[in-house]
Amino acid sequence: MKIILTLIGSFTFFCNHIVLASNLEKWISDGEQHAKTHAIISFGYISVPLNNFVLLKSQVGICAIKFRSYIRDHDATPGSMFHSGSETFHAEYDWFYQTIGHNRFNKNSLISGQGKVKRSATIGIGRLILPSTSARITCGDIKIGWNYPTYLPMYSGNNRNNSISVAPTGWSEINKVKIDDNRLSWYSYLDSRDTIYIPKETLMNLDTQPLN
Repeated sequence: MKIILTLIGSFTFFCNHIVLASNLEKWISDGEQHAKTHAIISFGYISVPLNNFVLLKSQVGICAIKFRSYIRDHDATPGSMFHSGSETFHAEYDWFYQTIGHNRFNKNSLISGQGKVKRSATIGIGRLILPSTSARITCGDIKIGWNYPTYLPMYSGNNRNNSISVAPTGWSEINKVKIDDNRLSWYSYLDSRDTIYIPKETLMNLDTQPLN
C-alpha cells in the first residue's frame, strides 16, 4: 500500500511539475511577444515594449528606464536540492534619474547610465543562497526588481508598502520625456486591478503629438 501511495505521489508531483513548466513557458512566451507589441499593467507590475521609456516615481525622485534587449539562455536543467535548475535570463537597459522638482529630465540635474540585469538559478543547500542582487535595477535612489523580459514591480524591495508610481510611454529619446505631461497615465500597486494591455501604437501617440 505504501509503495502504491508513493508511486501515486511521485506521479502527481511529476504531473504538477509538467503543468507548472508548461504554464511558465506560456507566461514567458507571452511576455516576449508583448514586449514587441504592448505595454502591460497588472495589479503590481508593468512591462513596456523594447526601446520605450517607462517612468518610475518615488517620494524622492523619478527614473526613466528603457530596455534595449533581452535574451534567454535555454539552459534549464532538472533541479536538485542544491540547484533549482531554472533557466537564465538577461536584459540590457538605459536609465536616467533626477530628484523631484523638474518637469523634464535636465542634463544639468540628472544622472544616467547603462546596465545589465540577470535572473538565474538559485544555488545552495536547500537553495537558500540566492543571486539576490543580479535581478535588481538601481536607478539613482530607486532600487527595483526585474523579471524577464521587461517586467518591473510597482514597489521597491520586497515591501509592497514602498509603492512606486509607474507610467508607460512611447518616448524613446530622453530629451522628449515630459514628466508632467497630462497624457501620461500613472499606476500604483492595486490588488483588484485587472490586467491592462496598451498597444504600442497607442503609446507612440505620445511621441508624435505636440507636447502640452
